[in-house]
Amino acid sequence: MGKLREIVDKADNTPGITEDVRESLHLLMSLAENKMNLLQDEIVMKLKDDKSPDALRVPITKIISTYVEARAITKEQTSEILLKVSKTIENMITDHSATGIVNGMAKLATDALDTVLGVGQGMERIVTTTMVTPDYPAIVRYDFGCWNRTIEAENIRKHCEHGLACVIYKSAVDISKLSFNDFLAVYSPVLNAAFGSDPSKLKAMVKEAKKTYDQFKQGSNPGGGNGDLEPLDMDSAMKIVASHVKLQGTVLSAPQKATVGDF
Repeated sequence: MGKLREIVDKADNTPGITEDVRESLHLLMSLAENKMNLLQDEIVMKLKDDKSPDALRVPITKIISTYVEARAITKEQTSEILLKVSKTIENMITDHSATGIVNGMAKLATDALDTVLGVGQGMERIVTTTMVTPDYPAIVRYDFGCWNRTIEAENIRKHCEHGLACVIYKSAVDISKLSFNDFLAVYSPVLNAAFGSDPSKLKAMVKEAKKTYDQFKQGSNPGGGNGDLEPLDMDSAMKIVASHVKLQGTVLSAPQKATVGDF
């Protein structure tokens, strides 16, 4: 597994590789970098003005950090890229004390990535999704996007079997514009991925989420009072958790026949 540019540079400096293979690898690199840029543009546009009709709006105050990369991998290396994305998310998280939440986020992201990697030869696919979690000292939003093209030409598959572009944006949520129920709804898929089989742990994490939310809600109130804080209704909260298992705003394109390049 390596960055696409490294694979291309290696091919350029390896005797015996035909010119058409070099050209195809250069084209794949350009295509992956273009898809990476398009994913970034799409995420930034969504962060500026999220009007998705099928998802709750989660406004932000600022972008905290980003990860963008184009890679070439073989079939045997798919587990490595899944681990790398998982580790990248872990490194972007400030509060590592909540191990279950870290693992839940990594699972959701790698499940999405695994889906696009499963597309057939000569096909490509894109997935984008959003996760929201507490991450002291903020409540944050993660926007994840991934494009994959599975290579069909045998002469290219010797060098790489997948051209991959991944983008992750971490942003601070504007909690003054998000109710607790809406926050819990977008947080619930992560909770379910982390603790779905342990109701007592889910309840404990919901209580912790309410405590964190109230803390930031009070901080966002210029008057310094309790604002519109409401006491936690655990029964209602658990119904929200149970009804929001899937990530909000996930868009998974249908597998499409690749049209750029004969590979």
